[in-house]
Amino acid sequence: MDVVGSSSREHYGVDVFWRPTTHFQITGTLQPDFGTVEADDVIINLSAFESFFPDRRLFFVEGKEIFLPTLRAYGSLVPFHSRRIGDRPNIPQVDNEVDVDLSRLTSGSELYGALKGTGQIQKFRYGILGAWEKDAIFRARSEHDTFDLKSPGRSFGVLRLLYENNIRTRYGVGMLSVVSLDETRGNAYTHSIDARFQSESGRLSTESQVLLTEVAHQDAGYAGFIDVRYRQSDTLRHSMAVSYIDPEFDLSRTGFASRGDRLSMQYSLSSVQYQTTRIQQVNHSVSVSGSWNSLGTRTDASIGLAAAIRDRDQNSLSVSVNYKPSYVDDATAYRKFKFHTRPTSRVAVGLSSNSTKKFHQVAWFSFREERIQGSSNSLGFQMGYRPRKSLAFSWSLSKDLNNGLVLHQGNREFIRYRSWSPTSNFAIQFFPTTRQQIRLDLQCRLIQAKAYEYLTLEERANKIRSIGFEVNGNSDDFSISRASFQLRYRWEIAPLSDLFVVYTRTGALDATVRNAFLPTLRETIRERNTENLAVKFRWRTALDY
Repeated sequence: MDVVGSSSREHYGVDVFWRPTTHFQITGTLQPDFGTVEADDVIINLSAFESFFPDRRLFFVEGKEIFLPTLRAYGSLVPFHSRRIGDRPNIPQVDNEVDVDLSRLTSGSELYGALKGTGQIQKFRYGILGAWEKDAIFRARSEHDTFDLKSPGRSFGVLRLLYENNIRTRYGVGMLSVVSLDETRGNAYTHSIDARFQSESGRLSTESQVLLTEVAHQDAGYAGFIDVRYRQSDTLRHSMAVSYIDPEFDLSRTGFASRGDRLSMQYSLSSVQYQTTRIQQVNHSVSVSGSWNSLGTRTDASIGLAAAIRDRDQNSLSVSVNYKPSYVDDATAYRKFKFHTRPTSRVAVGLSSNSTKKFHQVAWFSFREERIQGSSNSLGFQMGYRPRKSLAFSWSLSKDLNNGLVLHQGNREFIRYRSWSPTSNFAIQFFPTTRQQIRLDLQCRLIQAKAYEYLTLEERANKIRSIGFEVNGNSDDFSISRASFQLRYRWEIAPLSDLFVVYTRTGALDATVRNAFLPTLRETIRERNTENLAVKFRWRTALDY
């Protein structure tokens, strides 16, 4: 039931699980409904890079390990990101005289179905996945008429093969191919070959991968990386990572990459000490990293020191210091312009108590110099309370203050903002019985930014300079508020037989109420942009054959 759209509908689907042998399983879903999945974390992204949201849909989560070739495939460099399946539909191309209702984009694309097969033959493992989206219907209006527009759905296919040898010296070699068939934007293909190695003693391990993307109307793109970890002794460990992504590499249709066009290198050395009179463990680490674009320009660099102490009561203290020398920022202006940054430093301190006790707390503070001008600091607190095993509460509150937030305004113009950003998360989890779960989640975040200083880019010197502190009224100020509320009930009646009741409500507000957090939060929740109540019943029926 869609409360905002004043509509409701019945939805019938079938999930099929077939295991003809102990080493092979087929899972299929027809007319799936993912309205009962956990809500995404509330993130307000003002950067030039996409945020990574993990998939929470059970069909794609179960058995996903075979489709994640390396550790980087958990959020850094993901050749196949299942969230692309059922992503927002393509917007139909229309004339300027036609207005298209874009509210359809908030719900993503529905699926006709999906099919997945996983298995193993001796030392070979494999996985096959296919998914088919439904066509999306957009409401459109011209000067004389209102009508529907169809956006064709996409089709996806994934093939994974992996050879593993786990006797003494462990190693594996695999390949992964992903295809996105898109009638509107053209097809996209991703191919990768990965390898891993672990010595017999376990001291040396490596992971590597080479990737190729072929996207319609674009040149082929290449990427690759190698990660090496070496445990010199029980207390001393080394790790090194080298990555290369060329400018044409594009995973936006099939996977996820944090940033393109870069050659990056990182080295870290960590030392672990144990068993002193009061301290159970002490960790020290030092790290050095650098990144360059395809023109050989350094686009990032850092040197970091960190230390963490844990006492015998499992309380811990962590301190980290980071220094960034000057580099060239080519992302703030979305690759149109680039400029030199100033050297910056960052200090962070964290405290946490024993998380296994009924009541535990975490607190943190950080201070950072911004890359152009100004500074920012963050202060946060989190606490958890578990009065009994079946009931748990958690609450966190943090506040960021920043007078160096710089956003690109077009051409060579930038604005420096003074901003404050409170964030709060509250959750309750209760298990009435071993097969029943009730969970409540409330997440909210607010950013209020006031224009403070106007900046311009001196292109010859590639530097940002101030052109005045006069503000054009409040026209350049902005506020963004986002909130998400979800109440979930699940009853596992039997294996693969469940009852879900999920109420989800999200709100978005581009204003603040009296510059206060709680009134703005109440108004954000009241000004809902989605509100859904989903009741899903799944029943397992065995088929004899």
